[in-house]
Formats: sequence, C-alpha cells, structure tokens
Amino acid sequence: MFEGEYYLPDFSSDSFESLKEDSTVIETCGTIPEISDDKEKIEWLCNIDTCMHDSKDELMAYMKDNAGHVSGFGIHYEGYMFVDIDKNSINKVDQKAIDEMYSIIEANAEKSGMKSAPVVFREETTFELHSRTDYWANMIGGIKINYDNESGTTYKSTLAFAAEDSSGTPGFVISGHSAVTAGGVGGEIRQGGRIVGYVDYLTLHFADAAWVEASNVLDDIYYADNNVLKDVTAYGDTNVGAKVYMSGITTETTSGYVIEDYTAINQSGTGITFYDQFTADYDSEGGDSGGPVFRKTVGGVKIVGMHWGGETRSVFSPVSGVILDLGVTPLY
Repeated sequence: MFEGEYYLPDFSSDSFESLKEDSTVIETCGTIPEISDDKEKIEWLCNIDTCMHDSKDELMAYMKDNAGHVSGFGIHYEGYMFVDIDKNSINKVDQKAIDEMYSIIEANAEKSGMKSAPVVFREETTFELHSRTDYWANMIGGIKINYDNESGTTYKSTLAFAAEDSSGTPGFVISGHSAVTAGGVGGEIRQGGRIVGYVDYLTLHFADAAWVEASNVLDDIYYADNNVLKDVTAYGDTNVGAKVYMSGITTETTSGYVIEDYTAINQSGTGITFYDQFTADYDSEGGDSGGPVFRKTVGGVKIVGMHWGGETRSVFSPVSGVILDLGVTPLY
C-alpha cells in the first residue's frame, strides 16, 4: 500500500465537517483526527482500511446484491470511511439502518483503539463505462481519432493532449504524420463518428505533431479502462533514465524507461528528419501514434511528449518540440 508516487491531503475536522454541506451526503458520524505528517496519514489510512475490511462480512448483508440498499463502501484519501447508498433507495434507508451499519464499523474500529470512527453515509456516484473508442463530448489525451487519406481509406490514431495557442485559443494536438495522411492543413479529423476539427498547422521539425483548433477540450489523459482519467498537472521535458508512460488506443497504457536521446533521427515512411527526439522501452503498436507520453505527478500526470513510432523500441517527440513547432502549450 502507498508504494511509489502518491499524494495525500492533510486530514482535519474542518474538512470532515464541511462534508455535511454536500447535497449527496446523508449523514456523517464520528470525528477525524488532525494529521499533517505523511507517515501518520499513511498509518491512519491503513488503520481505517483494516477496519473496513474487518467490517466487510457484516456490511455485505446490506448490499444491493443481497436485497439491501448499499452500493459500496470503502475509505477516502481524505481520511474517512464511507458507505454509498443506492440513489434510488435513499428514502428506504432510515436512521435505524444507518445506526446499525455505523455500529458494525465502530465496533471493529474500537478493536484497534480507534474512537469515534469517521464514516460518511452518502448517495452513490454512478459510473458510466467508457472505452478509448467511444464517443467523447470533450477531447482528451489518449482517445481514438479517425481520418481518411486521399483515396478514402480510413485510418486511426491517438489524440495527444489538449492545448492552447499563444492567443488562448483551445484545441488539441495529434501526430503530424496522421495529419499528413489526412491531407495536411484542412484535413478532417473525426472522433466518435463526427467531425471534431480540421488540421490547422504543422511544421514537422522538432515534433511529429499537428494542431487542431477545438473548443471542446479538457486537460485530462485517458489512463485505463473503464473511464479512468488522470488530470494533467504539469508539462516539461524528461531525460534519459526516467520512467515514462504512454497511453495509446492499441496497447493502452504502457510504461518503460527513456533509453536514448536523439540529436536527429530520420523517420522511415515519411523521410522527415526530426531533431531532439527520445526513445524508450515501453511497448507500442500501430494506432498508438500521437499517444501522450507522461510521468506520474502529485494528483495526476506531467506531459513530457507524444509517441510517434516503434518496433524494437518506441520513439517520442518531447513536449518542448511540440511547443517549438506549433506554438501551443498543454492545458493543465
């Protein structure tokens, strides 16, 4: 638990009390301690996690699949436990039922010396299942786009990330060779069966990248099925030896280490020479072109580049190259 990169907010009674103002919260029980030290936060979360696991068998009797009205339960990274109530059964869960469930949790908490265990009873959040190839109302990194070549053959690749130009106009970045296949500037780009924009600009010197203006963009990266998104919190170049991740429509999210820093490399297929490119040992396949390359950060991901090819190893353009070639910066 808590291996690798992580972020935990400070725990406080004020933040716990403020949950009562949330319209989806039915009731809060207990209190939360004041904790700002990371080690103590982890110890506390481990304790409440153990408590919920110890309560599992008894709470399962209240679950929907056992004719109850609970849709889930667990722990929140802000330091409390929660029980989700089926939103269609709110009026069927009375104070007696809440007291019964809280008594179960509190009894198991007391076994480890925890007093007044913090528990939030709330209306469930319903999650719609998505995939990379679904229709997306807003354009985000890591989802599927389509385009046709001059003979009408349809191709697919991966959207890199949302960005804005120097005047603040929003849009998204795709692979440059995809844009060339689509006909270059003016080429039609589709997502989810409808046109989402047209290629506006590409130069192909420091990045295999092209720019598409669009207003419906978000600073998120599609990280994993189903519907697991990561917020873009920063951008910047990486270096040899760094661990990076790539999110593509074919191989999904893969990871590896940056193994080479190319001063110049000729792209087979187009014959274009790109400057200051990186290679890495993450897996990639056809259709992944344009996929965002990133590192994990506190609360999300840092965009470090965009994928464009691979065989025995993968190659990507650094985000600085995208900025130089297109004059755009990632949204975050």
